[in-house]
Amino acid sequence: MFRTSLTPTLSGNPIDLKDNILLTGSCFSVNLGNKLKAHKLSAAINPLGISYNPVSIFQQLQAAIESKPIPNEHIVPLYDQYAHLDYHSSFKEESPEDLKNLLEKQQSTAASLLANSKWLFLTLGTAWVYRFNATDNIVNNCHKLPAAQFGKACLSVNEITKAFSALLAALHNSNEHINIVLTVSPVRHLKEGFVENQRSKAILHVFAQEMAALHAKVSYYPSYEIMIDDLRDYRFYEPDMLHPNEVAIQYIWEHFQQTYFRDHSRSILQQWEKVQRSLQHKAFQPNAAAHYSFQQKLLLKLQQLAEYLPLSEEIAILENAIKNRKP
Repeated sequence: MFRTSLTPTLSGNPIDLKDNILLTGSCFSVNLGNKLKAHKLSAAINPLGISYNPVSIFQQLQAAIESKPIPNEHIVPLYDQYAHLDYHSSFKEESPEDLKNLLEKQQSTAASLLANSKWLFLTLGTAWVYRFNATDNIVNNCHKLPAAQFGKACLSVNEITKAFSALLAALHNSNEHINIVLTVSPVRHLKEGFVENQRSKAILHVFAQEMAALHAKVSYYPSYEIMIDDLRDYRFYEPDMLHPNEVAIQYIWEHFQQTYFRDHSRSILQQWEKVQRSLQHKAFQPNAAAHYSFQQKLLLKLQQLAEYLPLSEEIAILENAIKNRKP
């Protein structure tokens, strides 16, 4: 076959189509989350912004659950606005007070999602972290401030485990039934160096495997291994040669489906994909009898799938199009 492949096996705890799912961490969580949302599942993506190192990810979520105050000392000027070292640069406001209000709102949203989700997917990007010299605390984002203000270090498995244990304790009080899936981002962080990236990913793997072996509600999904060992060819990468392209993302998504969805659920998702393509169809003669018949059949299919997926918006749009058809 001239390649190695990771054969998917169905998880002993599959995802139900009506489960609430929260994905957070590196940009790979966005790739997976967008696939889930496109297939009409209840998926929320990075309510606290993209994060790459596990300590920042875990501390963000813990702070949200426990409604911890936003640290004033990590608010920094960013051009003509303000940003926070513990959060992504997409969160910016014109005053420190407005920024704190925004982050508190995002914390509240994240806390609600954590309390009501059946699944929490945590995608870890790198074990390399930066400490803000003024507070000696690990930060999520340096916001391109002078390098002299930060110290750089590589986390140990013990340091990551300590932060994860604190998160698990907080989650136990918020939602003890939540399932946690750890995954290591397949995106290589080569700005740290080739050897340093491999060392970092190895630390994340050891941590993930130890936690999956220790906690019944924690498991591991091999997105990294699929990309690096199965799809080990640059044709599966974006032009930057670091990020997976759409072909690779689709391949991982298909593997993910076979891992986490039962046969019936996968059948529903596949039927939705076909219906979705039909909804995007542009008719040459929108008022023709043949197109009217096509719309009627499509509406019936939508109504059948609506038993499993939230399709009320699509049904309403198609019903309106049929109602306003010109004979």
